[in-house]
Amino acid sequence: MTFKRLVTSLNASFEDFVAGVENHDAVAQSAIADVRKAAARLRAQQGQLAGQAERQARTEQELVVKRDRWQQRAQDFAELDPEQALQCLRNRDAVEQELAQAAEQLTRQRSLRDQLALNLAQVERRLADLQQRRIALSSREARTSVLAKTGGGDDLCNIDEMFERWEVSVLQSEYREGAVVECATGSADELDSTLQREERDRELRAELERLRGEGS
Repeated sequence: MTFKRLVTSLNASFEDFVAGVENHDAVAQSAIADVRKAAARLRAQQGQLAGQAERQARTEQELVVKRDRWQQRAQDFAELDPEQALQCLRNRDAVEQELAQAAEQLTRQRSLRDQLALNLAQVERRLADLQQRRIALSSREARTSVLAKTGGGDDLCNIDEMFERWEVSVLQSEYREGAVVECATGSADELDSTLQREERDRELRAELERLRGEGS
């Protein structure tokens, strides 16, 4: 399947899934998973092409060194052994043909790599778009489901009023409990003060008796 057909197929599968399907979110996740797999395949191909281009570039450099070596040998044998020099030139020409083929292949690989990078960027943008749309639709569907279960806006207002009444009831209960505790605490404090006054009075009376005894 070509890249264009792949993207078209993925687009159609997502655009059409909303019609007549009960579990829309599951179908959306499946479509997103397909796009994610396609992106993963493109990344793998991109890595393979990068490796091939790197190896081809090294081969081209090696051929350049080899060509220059045969050229230098031809110069070295030009006076001493013309036939040997001629063979060196033939070998140089053969290497130049290999070098031309390697350069052409490297150009094709780089062109394919650039096209693959564009395709990958397009798929990744499509993936991000689908993910955002799924989140938005899922959120809207959840809101609609809540409204449907609660009967819409009026029932939501009723629910808020119910919670407010509940809170008022709890506050009233807390107030009553607090008043009882405060009342009980006040009674205990009053009794304690009375007893302390009586105890102090007895102490003062005892002290007064001692003073009277010392004076007599």
